[in-house]
Amino acid sequence: MSAVSLTIKALLAQSTVRAFTAQRVYPFPIPLTTSLPAIAVAMSAEDEEYALAGSTQYPLATVEVHCIALTAGSAIELGEAVKIALRDLLYTSGDVNASFRKSGVDFTDFADDLSTHRRVMSFDVRWR
Repeated sequence: MSAVSLTIKALLAQSTVRAFTAQRVYPFPIPLTTSLPAIAVAMSAEDEEYALAGSTQYPLATVEVHCIALTAGSAIELGEAVKIALRDLLYTSGDVNASFRKSGVDFTDFADDLSTHRRVMSFDVRWR
């Protein structure tokens, strides 16, 4: 399982996020025909710790969550829902346990024609 798929599952499990997006949470990029608001999740880094015996099999990844909406206000509100949902979250999917921590990037931007706005935030994901 990847950090991207774990993040998508964790977001879809949160009713506050689904209130904005329904099931519109995708690996980056979102499909072109997607209604907004929607979320796209991309991985920006992944590291593994090593011990004398080799990999600890406990990766640490950084994912970027793109909250995409028709207005700046909606993108910011969706970002707040995501931040609250993932911050300090311990999530289990099958036999995989994951922890999430807000880190690094948090910015907003918009399309040149102002048709879409987004808020991008980074989260560290550690899982086993």
